[in-house]
Amino acid sequence: MPPNTRLPTFARVMLYCQFLGSNVVLFEPAPFDILFIATLLVFVSGGYLCFHRGIKLIIVLLSVFMLLSLLSLTAVTDAPRGVEYLSITFYLILLCVFITSVRLEFMEETLHIIFSACAVSAVLFTAVSLLDFYGVMPVPDAASLVTLDYTRLKGFFKDPNVFGPTISFSLLYLFHLLNQRGNAPWRSLWSLAGVIILTAGVFLSYSRGAWVGLVLALGVYCLLMFVHRGFRLTLGQVTWQGFLLASLIIGFGVVLQNPVRAKT
Repeated sequence: MPPNTRLPTFARVMLYCQFLGSNVVLFEPAPFDILFIATLLVFVSGGYLCFHRGIKLIIVLLSVFMLLSLLSLTAVTDAPRGVEYLSITFYLILLCVFITSVRLEFMEETLHIIFSACAVSAVLFTAVSLLDFYGVMPVPDAASLVTLDYTRLKGFFKDPNVFGPTISFSLLYLFHLLNQRGNAPWRSLWSLAGVIILTAGVFLSYSRGAWVGLVLALGVYCLLMFVHRGFRLTLGQVTWQGFLLASLIIGFGVVLQNPVRAKT
């Protein structure tokens, strides 16, 4: 199958649904893990996977790593735990090879599907968590959405230090969409709403790593954009960047005031 061939509709839906579940990690295996196995079976049975020359070296290196990990089991005192970690390693290698292969085969279409699904998932589950955080729409077993006595938002994750950096990825993608020229009004409104919701989510996670990582990521993005466009920014783009900066400042103020509902 030649590169840039359009991905069949059913395979696209499966890939989209897989990453749509990427922000729910309250239990294991997570929805993402289950859907990955289903998606992998669809791609393999449909013949949509093709190992290009660029990925063969990666497969060799990862295979050597997996072999060495297998040999390390001979020195493990806790065999069940060793097998568990080895299984996780194999799963991550399989996921890496799968995404890389699909990316090389279907080029930009794959990135659009993955980024869009991750953004929708992040905004949706962060919004639900925020509604519960402020008592607007209490969710059953609210302790699963906030932690440390209702003071740190963690979404549908187990740890706010994982939640914050994860949604920062989608925040950066939506910020990028805001800087695209010729966007449809609905796309701009969606991106704007997503930036607001995810900015609140990152700050209320109380994750310093997420805060620093987001600031650095935005700084690098803006620098690359300046260089790519010859340091010429339209008034609209400057406005969006100023809006995001204002959102960060407001979000920081929200954190300092800590207007969290009382524990019930």
